[in-house]
Amino acid sequence: MLKGTLKSVFVLSILLTLSGSVSAEQTENKEEKETFWSRATFSGDWFGIRQKMADKGAQIDIVYTADMASNVSGGLDKDIIYLDNLDLTLGLDMEQLVGWKGASLFIYGISNYGGDPTTKTGDAQGVDNIESQNSARLHEAWLQQNFLEDKISVKAGLYDTNSEFDVIETGGLFINSSHGMGPDFSQSGLNGTGAFPATGLAGRLLVKPFKGFYLQTAVTEGTPQDPNDPKSPLQIQYDTNEGVLLLNELGFLTQERNEEARYAKFALGGWYYSSQFDDLVDVDGVGNPVKRANYGIYGLGEYNIYAEKDDPDQGLNVFFRGGFANGSVNQFKGYVGLGAVYTGLIPKRDEDQIGLAVATAINSSKYKQSVIATGSTATSTEVNVELSYRAQITPWLAIQPDIQYIANPGTDPTLNDAIHVGARFELVF
Repeated sequence: MLKGTLKSVFVLSILLTLSGSVSAEQTENKEEKETFWSRATFSGDWFGIRQKMADKGAQIDIVYTADMASNVSGGLDKDIIYLDNLDLTLGLDMEQLVGWKGASLFIYGISNYGGDPTTKTGDAQGVDNIESQNSARLHEAWLQQNFLEDKISVKAGLYDTNSEFDVIETGGLFINSSHGMGPDFSQSGLNGTGAFPATGLAGRLLVKPFKGFYLQTAVTEGTPQDPNDPKSPLQIQYDTNEGVLLLNELGFLTQERNEEARYAKFALGGWYYSSQFDDLVDVDGVGNPVKRANYGIYGLGEYNIYAEKDDPDQGLNVFFRGGFANGSVNQFKGYVGLGAVYTGLIPKRDEDQIGLAVATAINSSKYKQSVIATGSTATSTEVNVELSYRAQITPWLAIQPDIQYIANPGTDPTLNDAIHVGARFELVF
């Protein structure tokens, strides 16, 4: 049953990919007339309503993502899991709408449903980046004001830290969560870092002092949303006892300095919590955990090492990320990730992407000590190797077969290495 279902998923992916090739050729021959297959969204322009709204400064986007995933070997259990994610966003250009120069408003609702792949693989990094509590909630709602020809930007409201901090564009192809935000950072805090799936109130300042360079800093809730009520649809709250999370990132973008340069991004970031956390091992004279600061740093880079002559958007991009966190209060003291993505490798499949990436999370010595104290043991690392292919069938439909190999799932030596396979379906409404 398991093998038959997985085979059906991949056969469907291949058939849709082939049909996409036919659709692409049909689109090339009918460029003068937009068709159902060539238009940007599945539901079209809503009888002209979408275009009229865009002309007035209102942009609506609806994206549905569904994953069929299975742990086929090792880990905790073998099973097929379905999970999905629905994104609804509304972007408002306040200058176009009401003449408020440099201002924009963004509202983002999200809904998640389905199983938990990590309960089958037993991994710690997260094999699926849309895995979450079953819920529908407000994810972001912020106002941004730009000054001095966009050289200075201020943003405030309900905010996803990973929308601007610790972001690697090339890593966006991969489904493993570590290529979105490194686990050295995402593990921190009592309920995460204010990124998916739990966002929080924040203020962000972005400054571009020189062409190509940027410096951004943010102050966010120390404990985003309510960890005791993760399904609440509206969780805009702040408790002074939870402290704040401070983030800083300095970066360089080649194409902001020279539009004709090959794409490259390099950044160095750091984070710090104003509140303190329990040491994983050390206790005071009366047996209570010693309180420690929680902080970390990360560095990342991505670069287009090869661009095809006829189309610079096609070619090979590579990326690297490394990070460190205080191992006294966090499981992972370090992380190293790297990968490569080729866009347009197959002729006439110009938007398809194929990529290979590795994510290595490194346990702290104190975490291993804490596990030994319970009578168990832990390995030093968990390593995830992911191979993924994203086929752009139409402008509004993408299919992505994916396979991940997890060495030392959850850093638990009693678990065999796991193999996780699946396919992602992304539909733009």
